[in-house]
Amino acid sequence: MKIGVVYSMEGYSSLTKPMASFIKVPFGLSFVATVLKKIGHDVELLVVTEDSDLDAVLREFITSFKPAMFCFTAVTTQFPLIKQAARAVKEIDSAIYTVIGGAYPILDPETIIASRLFDAVCTGEGEEAIVQLADMLAKGVRPSKISNMWFRNHGTGEIERNANSAFLPDLDALPFIDRDMWEKWILNHEIHSLSLGRGCPFKCTYCSNHALAQSSDGQYLRFRSYDNVLAELKDMVARWPTLKKVFLEAETLGANLKYTLGLCEALCEFNKTLKTPLSYGMNLAVTKKISRNQELLEAMKRANFEWVNVGLESGSARIRKEILKRPDYANEDLIYFSNRAKEIGIGVAFNVLVGIPTETLEDFNETIQCARACNPVECHVFIFFPYPGTDLHKLSAQMGLIGDAPLPHAMERRVACLNLPGFPRHRIRYEYAMAKYRIFKGKLPAYSLYASVARNFLGGFPFLEHLLRDFMYRNPVGLFLKMIIWPSTT
Repeated sequence: MKIGVVYSMEGYSSLTKPMASFIKVPFGLSFVATVLKKIGHDVELLVVTEDSDLDAVLREFITSFKPAMFCFTAVTTQFPLIKQAARAVKEIDSAIYTVIGGAYPILDPETIIASRLFDAVCTGEGEEAIVQLADMLAKGVRPSKISNMWFRNHGTGEIERNANSAFLPDLDALPFIDRDMWEKWILNHEIHSLSLGRGCPFKCTYCSNHALAQSSDGQYLRFRSYDNVLAELKDMVARWPTLKKVFLEAETLGANLKYTLGLCEALCEFNKTLKTPLSYGMNLAVTKKISRNQELLEAMKRANFEWVNVGLESGSARIRKEILKRPDYANEDLIYFSNRAKEIGIGVAFNVLVGIPTETLEDFNETIQCARACNPVECHVFIFFPYPGTDLHKLSAQMGLIGDAPLPHAMERRVACLNLPGFPRHRIRYEYAMAKYRIFKGKLPAYSLYASVARNFLGGFPFLEHLLRDFMYRNPVGLFLKMIIWPSTT
């Protein structure tokens, strides 16, 4: 059976190559596409953006490929575009079967199924469910009684809600994702990502993990074996000889320090087999247990970790503890860890939020001061967005910060959608635009900081953002300036 797989990109590089690097590849959809190909289905990928002519693109895709089914995926902010794509598919050929999965359908399947644009909604991990679904469709059988799937009977209007099965216990049982299907959509092939595990031990209120952990029974936090990870790395090196960096994707590698230390040693030994060793990056939640762990830092250095992403989120202890429910750490812990990592040659990149419910300007000033003291190689600043299904979305609604109007999914995390007492929307936008300037003033060239202010300011205006993106990625002068002004550090 021929199956189309659709992924949507915001903040894309160009219409023809919307993904800057393989680090942008989504693993959930990749695993679904790969298992379908493994059992013999003909699978083709289509990547769309908010500027794609969906009707024309999908009509051409359907006419040439003739798929019997489309697989979609969406987080909350991707859903408006994916809904448009699904509507276009049904208008072109209503007989094409449509199924959607991803974080948003798991968190809010009722809204998805009520749209009447999808024949099936995947409400849990999808690899086993999609194989059963495709098998039934290929045999001409109406899909039914599949765990992790809801079905709409368009004839009767009835909805079949099946229970979720337990989380997949053994991630080694999954195939290595098919990276070839993504290659034509990607600009830079020198950096890839690899899925190291699933789940998170923490319950941060702004993140969907605390809700996703409740969607099925069984162990939510899981990691792949070292041998399985190294086997995929070996395949990647053979397929892409120019590969230089690999981001090891997991919510946090600090969840199991014994595992992390063993992985570092395995990566160190693997690099000894390569003519040019790979460098690595990872996510790490810096807790009191980790912040002064010299053994961990030394193991990371031996493994050739070049950078680590750390969630500062807020420099206010009150915001972290009472509102975000972050793991236990003090600003001093982050400062010590970051500077010690820098001393041994590991760059630390921070994630920072602004506009968090109950946050004041004084709270955000603490964030800036902490980030500046940490001397990061990069600081990714985002405006808080209340994702439906999360505890902080519920709190925002209870506080009256969310009205009846739909949240502005376009330009999400770059536009202030909450107007806080004492920290109004316009000031949140101003602090967002100025954050990197304040953090890196005197540490980075002035022209780079001024350019970052301009870019963040323009990011709140879709038309100007699109003009800037076109200049940076389609114009040779823009590409050259981008490499000078905003060199890639992570």
